[in-house]
Amino acid sequence: MANFHGLHRFGETETSEGVREDGHDFNRPRVIHVTVVLRCHVNNSARSVERVNVKLSHIGITFAVWTDSKDIMDAWELALGLMIEGTTMRNEVCIPFSGWLIAILTSVMLFGATGCTREDTDSCEYWTKQLVNPSNARNALVQVGQMKCKDAIPKMKEMFDEGQYTENIIVALREIEDKDAAREILSKGLRIKDIGSKCANIIAEMQLSEARPALIEILSTNRNPSAREASLEALVQLTPDKTQIEDTLIAVLEDDPSLQGIKVNARASEELGKMKSVKAVDALVKSLFLKDSHNAEIYQYARLALVRIGEPAAAALSKAAMNQFEPMTQMAMAKNIPTWEWLEGPKLSQLLGDLRLPSGADAVAANMLRDLQKIEGLSEAQNEKWIQNQSNRLVIGMLSLGKIGSDSPTAALAAIIPNQNERDTSQRLRAASALGFIGTQTAVDALVNAYKEEKDYRFRAALLQPLAAAMDEAHIATWTEIEEYIKPKTKDGSLYYEQQVLYDQFKDEQTGPKTDAYISVVRECGTNSTCYLNKLTSKDLYTREKATIMAMRGIASAPETFKALLAAFKESAIEETDLRNFLVMALGRVGTAANAKEIEQFSESLKQKGKAEGYWASEMLILAEALSHKK
Repeated sequence: MANFHGLHRFGETETSEGVREDGHDFNRPRVIHVTVVLRCHVNNSARSVERVNVKLSHIGITFAVWTDSKDIMDAWELALGLMIEGTTMRNEVCIPFSGWLIAILTSVMLFGATGCTREDTDSCEYWTKQLVNPSNARNALVQVGQMKCKDAIPKMKEMFDEGQYTENIIVALREIEDKDAAREILSKGLRIKDIGSKCANIIAEMQLSEARPALIEILSTNRNPSAREASLEALVQLTPDKTQIEDTLIAVLEDDPSLQGIKVNARASEELGKMKSVKAVDALVKSLFLKDSHNAEIYQYARLALVRIGEPAAAALSKAAMNQFEPMTQMAMAKNIPTWEWLEGPKLSQLLGDLRLPSGADAVAANMLRDLQKIEGLSEAQNEKWIQNQSNRLVIGMLSLGKIGSDSPTAALAAIIPNQNERDTSQRLRAASALGFIGTQTAVDALVNAYKEEKDYRFRAALLQPLAAAMDEAHIATWTEIEEYIKPKTKDGSLYYEQQVLYDQFKDEQTGPKTDAYISVVRECGTNSTCYLNKLTSKDLYTREKATIMAMRGIASAPETFKALLAAFKESAIEETDLRNFLVMALGRVGTAANAKEIEQFSESLKQKGKAEGYWASEMLILAEALSHKK
């Protein structure tokens, strides 16, 4: 094979006016300069010219041959120069202008005499050779990729192993589409920090399922943690039967988020939820409290996954909420998570409420009723977090008991309400509200009795709002008695001190209008279910709230009630937070598996509205998954 070496300039330079730099007028085509320099390295008997470029014009002819090869061993050189004015120069032959064509033909004949032939620059053979040329290797890799040159793969493997042009090589491999070669090289590339993620992406794009062991290696070792996110995504795409990678996903979920990036933990959680992995329940419960070094967490991902798993998750969550779940206790100790942050926070109660299973009601109540013990030695920031955590625990516990709707914890809730001055007032009031949201006859009876038993008239006044929320036709007489009690008992219209406190609560600017609206709805509708459903379209916010509370008790047929509740949510304003919480509670109580798809689609429509509705889009998706489990 003959290779040509060096690049040589021929002809003269022309200015825009056709005048040479040395002043010679090139508009006179009397002189033609032709110089041919050929360096040909002969290898065995085969010979070829790698590139020939010919330029013809009225002022000059250029005939050039070059290559980028650096090997000039055993080369021989032929130089032919042609001029027409009789001037003789070293290594040049001068001939008249009319003989310029003869000079070109002579040059071609000389090429032929050496056995060199012109090589196709659009061929795989040409560009494969160029891979050895450092100044043209990147371009050559582009060319062999575009031309799908499989013959270039052995050299590419060699270059990759030497660490040369690794990123260019994997891009070229994607174009060549040789799966065996790609699997081998890309599997190695997964371990390289700079290109690991790109290799994983190409593995997924090329559907190289044979590379799954290499992906699992990245996910189960510390060889290249930066490639874990892309490797996990590729592994998921390449594994139709996710049970084959269930153990890998669980291990990834439990791995250090500061090492691999918390997005990897989130993605593993998502897939385990989709496959409804019962095996992953313990890991998912623990991951509710998983954080990275920047305090980022995956709570919402783990929450959705556990709801998708459904009933098998309830037992572990109930044990955790009652501090009887050893895996969570061990994790809390290992990661130094304080009890008040996980056990006495809102997350476990929220999950049990999300599942809406009667089996979780007692655990929610037990968690909600844990003493609010002040922790000594907390920093100011930690103390603020503790206060917020306890407040959230009570509110979420109250709403979760309403979502479940079981009166199983009624006795425990009622027991802490009357005459329990040593307990926190907000905890007692949330327990009272929970009884009203549960809404069974047993629960409302317990709340009415707790009100009557309470001896502190100030706390009795505070109980009026949760009592109004609980009121129904069967208990409205109690409210009438309260109204009679606060009427003036003296001739001058004055009230006793206790009566005055209750009266002030009735007339309070903030709570009075809500209480009045709640009671008015019951008195107007009585036992008429259609009336309550019609109230869901009222312009008054508090009227809609009370109608929702009544609707969740099953006052009308489930399909009719569900339709009215969903329509009410769609018409509600985003700032009407309490109403929306009540509506989500009610939709879960009256909805069935047949409604799950509709709620999922509604969730997607909320998501399309952007961040403003993002929270409610998530809540609706959780609701859809919970409904899908109902029988």
